[in-house]
Amino acid sequence: MIEPRPNRIYSRVAVVVGIFAGILLTMFVTIALTVPPTLKSSQNLTTEGEVESYKQLEVVDFNRVVEKAAQNNEAWTKDVMQVALKFVPEMSIEEEGRRSRIIEVAKADIDNQPGVIVVIITDDGFADDSVRGQKHRVELKKGADGAWKLINAWKAWTCQPNRGHQNYSTQLCS
Repeated sequence: MIEPRPNRIYSRVAVVVGIFAGILLTMFVTIALTVPPTLKSSQNLTTEGEVESYKQLEVVDFNRVVEKAAQNNEAWTKDVMQVALKFVPEMSIEEEGRRSRIIEVAKADIDNQPGVIVVIITDDGFADDSVRGQKHRVELKKGADGAWKLINAWKAWTCQPNRGHQNYSTQLCS
């Protein structure tokens, strides 16, 4: 009888862990979207206190993708989390070695625009020699067609220990 190789066992364990993590993320997102807190424009979400500065990202091209997908009745355009996560896709472990992803969701009263949802996506534990993680802030609003469009998006990063700033900023890491 041939003994199973250990890497196959680890692969099966990784699949089970991945499925379990996906279920937990779905439960967290469902709960977060059910009763999100309301922010005023001067308030921050829990993890935003550690952000010094953000780099604004271009959203026009992405919104064109959303509009085209909405015209084709693609369901993901009607789900605020799916739109936000499509804009900030999850990196593979092989790509960056990310150990954790935190997603925060809140309603916001920004510039007198009711119905804005803010999604903060924090990725940490990169296997990079200088950058430890990144944080995206995405502001979305539902259009008349029911599809969520990005109003604004920003990005900041934090450095590995002894490689620069330990808060989130647009300053380069060394």
